[in-house]
Amino acid sequence: MTPVRCLPLLLLLAASACGVPGLEPERDAHRSHDCRSGDVRVDGGTTEDTLAVCAAASSVSGFFRNIGLSRTAAITVLLVDRMPSENGDNVLGCFNAADAQVKVLSWRAASDRGRWLGQSIDRTLYHSLVAHEIAHALAWCNAPGNTLSVRASEYVAYVVMFATMESGRREAILADAPGVSFDREGEISDTFYYLAPSRFGVAAYRHYLRPENGARFLRAVLSGAALPAVD
Repeated sequence: MTPVRCLPLLLLLAASACGVPGLEPERDAHRSHDCRSGDVRVDGGTTEDTLAVCAAASSVSGFFRNIGLSRTAAITVLLVDRMPSENGDNVLGCFNAADAQVKVLSWRAASDRGRWLGQSIDRTLYHSLVAHEIAHALAWCNAPGNTLSVRASEYVAYVVMFATMESGRREAILADAPGVSFDREGEISDTFYYLAPSRFGVAAYRHYLRPENGARFLRAVLSGAALPAVD
């Protein structure tokens, strides 16, 4: 039996939540939609949420193909207004490898929760939130034996998320964390991720940008040659 493995996307709550401008159609929990590109099905959410998920899936799939990783599997993205209680109060999304299912808050629910990565969760950032979770799913598909350490899976998910993020938003987030980076592989740890997930993500992306790392290092992570579960 494939072990249940839920990889959560954590939210660092701001002192006050941001308001949501305008109104959106009510969420339809029974609506299902297959994205045109990739093997992604979206259950629930509004039409706008579905479009965001499909756009994120297309961006992430394209990134994996561009670095020579084309394995995929049928993935269901379930849009919910509340995450299961066992995931905790600060979780925006989660990938479960047992059933290749991503659960992620609807945009309205996510934006009501506060700020993420130091930014208000608008539609642009919501695209990246979803991309992070789909990246977890495709990383799992492309890892031998479907196994990755926490630090490996989060490294890949954050790198893909930042690489597919709108450039202005990405630069704003990076500018808020000057000097945060991993200089060597040994600094990339599960502990760092659990203590400071956003800083882990920024540090991972800057590590990836180094000329000696890039796609080569990502492929090594997914093969198990880098960032193994046990050093």
